[in-house]
Amino acid sequence: MDYRVRGCAVRILVTRLRFLGDIVLSTPLLQALRDEVPDARIEYLASAPYAEVLQGHPCIDRLHVLAAQPGAGDLLRLLRALRAGPRIDWAIDLFSNPRSALILALSGARQRVGSDRGLRGRLYQHRRQRPAGDRSAIRHHLDRLVPMLGQLPAPGPTRLFADAARTDRLLDSLGLAGGQFTLIHPGSTWPEKAWPAQRWPELMSGLRDQGQMLVVLPPGEEDMAAEVARAGGGKLLPALSIADLSCLLTRAGLYVGNDGGVMHMAVAHQVPTVGLFGPTEPDIWFPYTQTGPYRVLGGIEGPEDDGLARLAQVSVDMVQLAIDEVLAIAAEGQAR
Repeated sequence: MDYRVRGCAVRILVTRLRFLGDIVLSTPLLQALRDEVPDARIEYLASAPYAEVLQGHPCIDRLHVLAAQPGAGDLLRLLRALRAGPRIDWAIDLFSNPRSALILALSGARQRVGSDRGLRGRLYQHRRQRPAGDRSAIRHHLDRLVPMLGQLPAPGPTRLFADAARTDRLLDSLGLAGGQFTLIHPGSTWPEKAWPAQRWPELMSGLRDQGQMLVVLPPGEEDMAAEVARAGGGKLLPALSIADLSCLLTRAGLYVGNDGGVMHMAVAHQVPTVGLFGPTEPDIWFPYTQTGPYRVLGGIEGPEDDGLARLAQVSVDMVQLAIDEVLAIAAEGQAR
């Protein structure tokens, strides 16, 4: 049977329940769907609070938000929404954990695509394994479209969108309207992904010509972030929602931070970005270096590498050189 579609009015559900960076890395798939099947109704399912990052995305016709810790009532309401109206033609699971696999199986979708992983892999008619060659997360996501489109779409950039009026209100409330600023993110969910905190103030002192230094407040690391802001002469931001961070990034002149979801957001908003990696493989999780003013330092090539040691070897001077490079690339692009 030929499952390919070309220009047909089909209903497509894409899901990546978590996490923030992974959801951002799925946005090239959304653009590929819109390009290949322009008349399709494209819906996206993500968990709170991560779904906020997709608000206003022009490729999404409807955004389904699942509670962070869903109860039976949450799941029933979601399934009613998914089963309402025309039947879902294609459901593309980019997460393939037990919950997302079961939701798609109960959604009534005609065709389901997911990972060939354990017993839950049997809930998909089309089971995909990680493609050989290009290991980037973007390529991995796009491979999920092969059963539907019959070919692998060309990878495009990640893109996010934010409401301009909301952005203006946020900047006014933070006293940033009209001013130049740099976003500094010294926090990390994993301690082994964090560049030594004492190096951030020294780096910030060399960035005075990049406007005000705004330090993102990472959950659970308030004292560290406050000390970085104080010692580096920056301003500690209040706790912001993902949607507000997205707005803020649309006006930033530079982003420097540890590997994490906000770093991916910065690239998707086309902010000159330097990412600092510990035990993470850049060829998978930083597929940006050849696409614009984005650079990564640290990182590993395989599980046998010591990511923490490599991150510790990243000096302030190395980060400054990478910053100079991304700013030069950005300036060259603006001059064209």
